[in-house]
Amino acid sequence: MRRFAFICLALLALTAAIRADDAWDKQLADYKASQKRPSLWKRTQGREALALTRDPRAIPILAADYKSAEKPRDQVQFLCAALATRYCDTKDCVDALETWRGAHSRAEDAWLWYRTLRIYANWRGAEDVKAIIRNPELDVVLRAAALEAIAARQEAGLLELVNELLLSLPADKRRWMLAESCMSVLTRQPVTDKAFKPPAEQLARVLDMDTAPEHTKLVIARGFRRIFNAEHAYMAAAPWLKKLEGDNNRAPSRTLAQPTFLGLQAEGNRICYVIDLSDSMLTPLTENEKRDLRNPVTGHRKHDGGDEPAPRPDPDVAALPWDSITTRFDAAREFLKLSLRKLTTEQYFAVAAFGTQAALLEACPGMQQVNEKRIAKAIEELDAIKPGLVKGKPALRGMTNLHGGLQRAFQCKSKGLIKSYEYVDWLGFEQGADTIFLLSDGKQSWSDWDCIDKADDSDVSGDPESGGKLGEKGEHPELHFYGPYVDQRHMLEDIERMNLFRKAEIHCIGIGEAEEATLRAIAGIGNGQLRLVGRK
Repeated sequence: MRRFAFICLALLALTAAIRADDAWDKQLADYKASQKRPSLWKRTQGREALALTRDPRAIPILAADYKSAEKPRDQVQFLCAALATRYCDTKDCVDALETWRGAHSRAEDAWLWYRTLRIYANWRGAEDVKAIIRNPELDVVLRAAALEAIAARQEAGLLELVNELLLSLPADKRRWMLAESCMSVLTRQPVTDKAFKPPAEQLARVLDMDTAPEHTKLVIARGFRRIFNAEHAYMAAAPWLKKLEGDNNRAPSRTLAQPTFLGLQAEGNRICYVIDLSDSMLTPLTENEKRDLRNPVTGHRKHDGGDEPAPRPDPDVAALPWDSITTRFDAAREFLKLSLRKLTTEQYFAVAAFGTQAALLEACPGMQQVNEKRIAKAIEELDAIKPGLVKGKPALRGMTNLHGGLQRAFQCKSKGLIKSYEYVDWLGFEQGADTIFLLSDGKQSWSDWDCIDKADDSDVSGDPESGGKLGEKGEHPELHFYGPYVDQRHMLEDIERMNLFRKAEIHCIGIGEAEEATLRAIAGIGNGQLRLVGRK
């Protein structure tokens, strides 16, 4: 009887294995078919379906796609790394992920290293990751990626490792990226840990170093501001050294300029405004939104040991041409002009506008130092933006390519845009944005790398955000497909990638139907604030 039962169990296991192999074979065939599609959206869907099997056999396939990525090469690589590690994160997948990571050792592969090493540490501990971080022969950006991968872990010896790194930073100018990742660790570790103070003191002293880049000093100062819930990101060592000794009395120190936009106050020198110009921005303001816009909350964070300051009326807001501010776009434009006029000549600025397409204003084709002429040109271009009509309906610039707008902010340099792998390009650290203000009224409905492709039976057409009705499934033989980042999961992961090393503060303003959860997540990635106009 026992032998019969054993045979039955063996047959059931064999049947299940055959069925699993059949399902895998079908999934693999579907994936191969998807990779012949012209649209990146469809190819990404095929790759995600393969990763969703959570089968370790999917990893070398996605790794091969990563190695021989089609155009846009960098984006395909980012998506492959994110998809594989989003789903294939079990113990059985670790070896295959390690093989993939080990085959790529350029700075541009930092996102792959960050994603795979997080999974490695979860299953096999952080000691091997620490060895990677210590390796002086390894590209410094990859060492920083490894440090970011374990930065949030409450790991024994991690603070001692940070102290060790700061004592022996490499000669490579990108060593400052490693120092900034050390600060990333400190912001996630308890101040009460006895090992906290030595690396914290080292990082504080970087603020007084003439050789340290302004970007690194800003990242360190902002990190201490968050650790101590301080009023300002003080740009000198003394205030933070006093706090590390338990002295909370204020010490005189240089602070950064404080740009404001729609009531949100930031601290930074290189500001990029990312403004929604989708058609829905022509929607009239509600009375509640108008009241809220007239009474912005100024003062943005708690003072040392104090409560949030009470809102103060802003005479500059009261002086805006309220009779002509009737739509969301009107409000965005006037508040942007007000913010631009308040920038100081020590600051730099850029404006990225997005509808279906995303681009910098022609008046500021890069991150430019503030002067009267440049501000006037930007304002003149903003004033020249006029609504039109499309099929009898008011139109501005189409759909909502929010990801494209933010990507332009991260690609921005002194002249033009960084073409690829902007997240590890040193020009981005020297010349790019350290502060981003994002204003949007809707959910992402378009992204770059759109393409006409054959419609599947499940595809529908239309843009419900701007009032267009959805078509019937299978109604059109071909459709114009948006790019992959219209999917919020892909978009948020890619924003995390773009800011992994840049560490720009991202402050978000939502108006109208703006999706609160998405904007809150973006602000969280950028350690920024969120304001929802017209909502409590």
